[in-house]
Amino acid sequence: MEDDRSLCNIFVADCKAGKFSNVQRLPEPINYKERFTSTQPTVRVGNDGREVVYFVSDRDGGKGGLDIWFTSRIKSGEYTAPKLVGGSVNTVGDEVTPFWEETTKTLYYSSNGLPGFGGFDVFSTKELADLSWTEPHNLGKILNTGYDELYYNIASDQSRGFFTSNRPGGRFLDGIASSLLGNYSIMLLKVLHTKMEMLMPAR
Repeated sequence: MEDDRSLCNIFVADCKAGKFSNVQRLPEPINYKERFTSTQPTVRVGNDGREVVYFVSDRDGGKGGLDIWFTSRIKSGEYTAPKLVGGSVNTVGDEVTPFWEETTKTLYYSSNGLPGFGGFDVFSTKELADLSWTEPHNLGKILNTGYDELYYNIASDQSRGFFTSNRPGGRFLDGIASSLLGNYSIMLLKVLHTKMEMLMPAR
């Protein structure tokens, strides 16, 4: 590398009884050791039974700094060449922390390049039958603020979720979690029908 960027790679492993084994780094061109970052994967099972991995990368061919890409794992265990998620999902800004919610077939992610309340806001989009994507939907001002909202995750029954934010009033975490999240705290969210209700920040 000719600069001081911190690059990430994506790995896969077997997990049995809470123990990980057979750790393998995903091959190129998904990972590049000294060229681009590949990070924050989320996985779904496509209609054809393939595993589809959405991830964040700053590789060439994107629309901005960090964009959301995808690759498929075929039956042989090999991975297809990464492709940029289409439609208006990606922007000239940064798109990060994707999360696939299987029950509603929805991709959630954060962006600072789409119209919003400032910083990173959480958006949702759905894949259509023709493999295009719906226009990104801002999840609203109860969740989003002028600060950063990241790592949105919601339960399969749609009742509760969580995300991280650097908004005032959060409880910052100690030790390892603090070093990873910086000044971000984990926020809990309660979903009532189509409305959201903020709970106390996670302890």
